Amino acid sequence: MSTKTPDKSLSFHNLEDYCDSLERRGEIQVILHAERKRGYAMRIDDGNESRVVVDRYGMQLWFRTVDQALEDLTDVPYLSENLIIVRSNW
Repeated sequence: MSTKTPDKSLSFHNLEDYCDSLERRGEIQVILHAERKRGYAMRIDDGNESRVVVDRYGMQLWFRTVDQALEDLTDVPYLSENLIIVRSNW
């Protein structure tokens, strides 16, 4: 898992295209950051850079459950089979 602070964002709407593009440098790691009151924030890491996943308004995207995040990621290619959950704020 990368410990780099994400300095870029990626719209969830564009996630599938990003993962399937030549810009992708390797398998994409999904990291969910758990917060008790908000749910799960998503970040992706391709080994070289980390991106915060945002909604269509550019705001941090939150999932109520891990199941919801997994369901929404079903058709996204080139994701690591391992999902990381950071629960330091849980």
